[in-house]
Amino acid sequence: MSIVIKTGHGCPHKVETYFCVEWHKKVRSRGALSTLVGAGTYAAAVPAPRRMFMPDGGKSRLGRPRAFDEHEVLERAMHLFWEKGFDTTSMSDLVRATGINSPSIYGAFGSKEQLYLRAVGLYTEIEGGLTARAMSEHGTAKAAIEAMLKQHVVLFTRFDSPRGCLIVMGAANASSAGEEVRNLLVRHRAEIGETIRARIVRAVEDGELPSSSDPAALAQLYHGFLNGLSIQISDGIPPEVLCLAIDNLMAGWGAPLGR
Repeated sequence: MSIVIKTGHGCPHKVETYFCVEWHKKVRSRGALSTLVGAGTYAAAVPAPRRMFMPDGGKSRLGRPRAFDEHEVLERAMHLFWEKGFDTTSMSDLVRATGINSPSIYGAFGSKEQLYLRAVGLYTEIEGGLTARAMSEHGTAKAAIEAMLKQHVVLFTRFDSPRGCLIVMGAANASSAGEEVRNLLVRHRAEIGETIRARIVRAVEDGELPSSSDPAALAQLYHGFLNGLSIQISDGIPPEVLCLAIDNLMAGWGAPLGR
């Protein structure tokens, strides 16, 4: 059984970037996963493709139009880093994936590390936005956290080769990167954890959770589980197994944590 999700995810202005094309090819093949997590949760995990405009209006520093779309190059680089990691992605890999030569890459982005930083920034717009939307769009914290976890299963398994989370896996695959890259990865993970904690604080204030609840400890529990999903998916654990694990985790909602 497959579910057709009519959510208007076609690319605007008839522009289909690499990101749009790759996403939609996989969405069409994920009917079983849509059924597993529910159409609403599945649709929420599919970010609406959008046209990205270059901040300099498509011109180089000298005022001449670039011969390539900088944002499309960034999207292609993001997918490559997501698949291979920073350490094992060479400049030759980037040239093949982006379709432009290395002088153009250096001219537009400065270095491989700077390109990775930009790619991570693009990724955080997707994953960070997914978590924030889940926390705000559901009436209870329990429903929000369950939706967030299952939406990440969709996000992490949307490709033929499951990738997990670029940020989580990046911690192990960016050992040769500089301090700026490592700090960015740590900061993003902390932001996700704080978003979860803030929603749990609200649940306590609203009476959804007992006043004796420890929001920081609960946030660590669910954030740790989220990070673990990334590794499990990279190890090939089937989505249906992970969704069952999420159901079992959420069945303990509100129970006191052991001391």
